[in-house]
Amino acid sequence: MSTNDKIVALTTMGTPVGQVKIGDVVVFQHRLNHVRIGTVLAIAAPNNLVLKQVVCVRYDEDNIQRVYRKPNCTIKSHQVSTVIH
Repeated sequence: MSTNDKIVALTTMGTPVGQVKIGDVVVFQHRLNHVRIGTVLAIAAPNNLVLKQVVCVRYDEDNIQRVYRKPNCTIKSHQVSTVIH
């Protein structure tokens, strides 16, 4: 989260795939060879979601599955492709 983002007192936010609330698990950057998943920690203005426990599952060219963990990150609400309540 950048210093310009301000945490707002919202509990839900609209995305292209439906409403997201704090605590939901969201899928973003769903591609052919990888998917990224994270838990919504906070909603930041404007239209940003702060995620914690972000995991990237990737299939490399040798067909081996690799799992990477990232610290907190911020994504735009339009990047959400699936909401897991």
